[in-house]
Amino acid sequence: MTLRILHAVADGAAGGCTTHLLALFAGLSREAGIETHLLTEADSHLAAEAARMGVIVHPARFFRSRFDPALALSLARRLHGLRPALLHAHGGRAAFAMLGARLRLRVPMLYSVHGYHFTGKSAGTRHLGALAEAAIGRAAAGVIFCCAADAAIARCWRLVPAATPQAVCHAAIGLPALPAAGVPDLRLIAFVGRLVEQKNPLLAIEVLGCLARDGYRMRVIGDGPLGPAFRRAAARAGLADRIEMLGTLPRETLLAKLAGAGALLLPSRWEGLPLAAVEAMALGVPVVASRLPGTAELIADGVEGHLAAQGDAGALAAALRRATTAGLGRVALIARARRRVEALFDPARTASLHASLYRALAWGRPHPALRPAARTSTEVRHAA
Repeated sequence: MTLRILHAVADGAAGGCTTHLLALFAGLSREAGIETHLLTEADSHLAAEAARMGVIVHPARFFRSRFDPALALSLARRLHGLRPALLHAHGGRAAFAMLGARLRLRVPMLYSVHGYHFTGKSAGTRHLGALAEAAIGRAAAGVIFCCAADAAIARCWRLVPAATPQAVCHAAIGLPALPAAGVPDLRLIAFVGRLVEQKNPLLAIEVLGCLARDGYRMRVIGDGPLGPAFRRAAARAGLADRIEMLGTLPRETLLAKLAGAGALLLPSRWEGLPLAAVEAMALGVPVVASRLPGTAELIADGVEGHLAAQGDAGALAAALRRATTAGLGRVALIARARRRVEALFDPARTASLHASLYRALAWGRPHPALRPAARTSTEVRHAA
């Protein structure tokens, strides 16, 4: 029996969630009896790449308004026409939009949390975000967290009923053929990510300012609404000539540019589990990141990378100096980081687990990886 699975994703821009989904779709294409459909923003990077892979793409406009009655009606018509066995919503915006669309057609919904972004917002916005996430949690037939840190947030804020089946499943990372190993530029720091408040790109300029006298430079891969402010701040700091702005790149090009750096800097204000760090670790590029629950889940300080207090430019700069010092310590750290990635991020196992979850939820059967939070608060890693 073929299971039709409809994935709903509001933002199909290049980034961590898109990287995970494309790797997941590739793995699901090898799973017998799974028919993959995608509902996402029209003309997005995800829509184009998924279509090239053979995924059936249905364009939608998720960003006209958070409370758009026309969107709910449009989504409801899509659900009624497709009649999927299961809806897999990725991220809060897509999941919230699908709540109204599911009122008449009771399709079970699996919700994947790709980071709880409301926690970094102002008090009023944070409260509304928590209410929306709690509504999604109550409606979901099951919840998947991309990291244990998000599962802990859900328990703390009571976002998912204790009896709802839930699990932690690290994202799929389908690395293409890695760039040929070469000699990295140890004075070149990479910043990879959207130029948005969460990623804290303006702090990266402060960090570079602490290192500039030692000849360090920065390669910025990504763009976003803070792009103009970033450029102005770099000019005011006298660092514009030390920063290479590459914008958004195709993934293979991004990996090649990242591979040539001495370290990756992630000065984020908040994160789930940052996939840019995972890719850098797989490439052999040491990671220096803000000490956050998600980054600490991936990296033990001084073991697989370096962590520093969030917002502390001096501490991040000092960690970058350690990460970019040639020697046996750097070689050992790179080896440990690669082993960590290999242990946690296997796209084939992730796809197999998702396929078995889909069958269980669609057919109303229990699954060993999906357990109520009341029974366990520990991480479930790829229990296929």
